[in-house]
This record gives sequence, C-alpha cells and structure tokens, in this order.
Amino acid sequence: MKPSLLCLALLAPLAMSAASSDGQPLGSPYLYRWSFEAGGFSESEFHEGIRGGELTVSGGETGAVPVFQSTGGVGASTPGVLNASRNRYGSPNGAQVSSFGSVLRNGHTLTQFTVTMWIKPTLPADKQPYARLLNLGPDQNEQADQGILLALDNDSFSFSVNGSPSNKVEITEPVMKADEWVFLVFCYDGLAGPYWSPEIMGAMGWSEASPNSAILAGDLTRPTRLISKYPLSTGAPTYDVSPGKISVDGLLVAIGSSNTRYDRSFVGLIDDVRIYSGLLSVAELERVRLEATGK
Repeated sequence: MKPSLLCLALLAPLAMSAASSDGQPLGSPYLYRWSFEAGGFSESEFHEGIRGGELTVSGGETGAVPVFQSTGGVGASTPGVLNASRNRYGSPNGAQVSSFGSVLRNGHTLTQFTVTMWIKPTLPADKQPYARLLNLGPDQNEQADQGILLALDNDSFSFSVNGSPSNKVEITEPVMKADEWVFLVFCYDGLAGPYWSPEIMGAMGWSEASPNSAILAGDLTRPTRLISKYPLSTGAPTYDVSPGKISVDGLLVAIGSSNTRYDRSFVGLIDDVRIYSGLLSVAELERVRLEATGK
C-alpha cells in the first residue's frame, strides 16, 4: 500500500466527520499561525481578530540570540523565518522564544488538533537530541496536565499531551537532515480514546493496539506521508499520547524552546507554525505544504 493511501486510511474515521468537537468544519482556517514576517525580536500573529500570542525572545548568550527575519523562510509565500541557528544547545543560558505576558485567550477547548510546521536544523539531530519544537503550557511547567510538548528525540520525535510520558516515537524513515527543510505534522484525537477501531486495525494489519495520534512529514519535493510506526512508543506503558481535552485559555506558547528548559532550545530555522482545531486530511495537509513552498 502506498504511504499516502495508508495515511488516508489512518485518518479516515476522523476525516469523514463533518465537524470537530468545537463545531468548526474540518480543514477550516487555523486557530493560530506564526509566520515570522515582521522581523526583530518580537512577533505577533492575529487570526479572526483573536490574538494568537505575541512571541518575544528572552535570554540567550551573547551572539547566540534567535531573531525573527523577514527573509530566509521556506518559500515565496512565507518569506519570514525564526532564525535560531545561533542557539547553543545544552547551554543553561539558552534563549527562549515564548509568549510570556501574552497568553492564548480564545475560549477553545481542543479535543482534536493538527500542528504543522517547517523546520531546518542547523545541527544534526543527534547533536540536539531533545530540542523543543513547540510547547503549550502554563508558566514554568512544560509537562503540566494541560498542554502540548513536541520535541526532537535524536533521529525521531517525542509527542506529549496533557503531561503524558514524552516517549520516543518510532518512525518508518529518517526525515531530519542538517540544512534541509522538512514539513512536520502532529495529529491528535482526544475523542477516539487510546485505540483505533478493530476494523481499521485489521485493515492495516496491526496486531497490537494503536494510538490516538500520528506524525506525518514531507519536504520541498516529497509529499506529506505517514512516518510514525505502531505501537507509537516501544517503551510506553500505553500506546496512546493521553486522551483528553486541552483548554487553550491562559496557556503560554514557546516555539523552538520550552517554558522551563533553557538548555534544550532548537538550533536551526522554524517557519509557518500552525495549530488547527480538528484533524486535516492528507489532501488538506498537502495544500498546506504546497502553499508554503509557493507551488
């Protein structure tokens, strides 16, 4: 079976729904987006009149502070970029790119979400093994019982929701290469519980319980495809990411860093970070990927 068809089958029980749990049609505009167009040391993004959380840079060693650039992004339609290539991974004085003083406020409770982003590591993955990509959580607590934590894990990724164990996700193929753009997608379904239906499991040939989440990837030339293996994590006590809802109100956003770990900031470029309410189909994800590249 082709990878794209596998993705469609994986998301089929979700993508056929007409609406997500908060009433928005699937594939609807993002709740939040950070495209880093303004430049400087602060960046804000608005959607439908709701503040998406203003990001500011704080901390960091001299000569190693991230900046928002109006050029250098992944494509013509997203020319801006968060340039964190000068970060010093492992430094206790690492920089943070976060929304301190500008928390998310929109009344949404996410029971299903899709996060998309482009990243271009400056260092190989094994040189920044636990670098944070996205953290939504309360002040100074990246592993709280409400929030999201997405991170590198050597050649793979860690995916945690609502304080669940952040175990390594096994993937089908390496996608992280130094100085190359990669399109990452993290999908989560808090409605489905920890397992897919027996019918879906049987159709995919899965012999073990399968999780309520998926990781997909693409790049400038290759399409979006499923890369997470099943079970999701070989060392986890369960195979799910922690089913449940996420109350967005009052959460802080950190991109390329966390709310509390100063020594695990991402080293590289990050562009066009989006958070959607609901689960996007593979076709919709392809449109997001191609939109950024200008194709």
